[in-house]
Amino acid sequence: MEYTCKYLEESRRLTVEANKIIRELRIREIWEESGAEVNQVGSLRMGLLGKNRDMDFHVYTDILNVERSFSVVGK
Repeated sequence: MEYTCKYLEESRRLTVEANKIIRELRIREIWEESGAEVNQVGSLRMGLLGKNRDMDFHVYTDILNVERSFSVVGK
């Protein structure tokens, strides 16, 4: 029980930190401004962030445009 609680507390802390970074960088908003649909996925979405501090998103667009994608990432 003690270990479980320790890992859950760490996961919560990392989740708060990750969400702060996502807000500050405006990741979702910038992609949506370009017309994309953005879904947060993976361990962060499920509240299970651990050693690997992944902030994963699936980004959907009508047309694959590499130039536009790099432009959005550059912002």
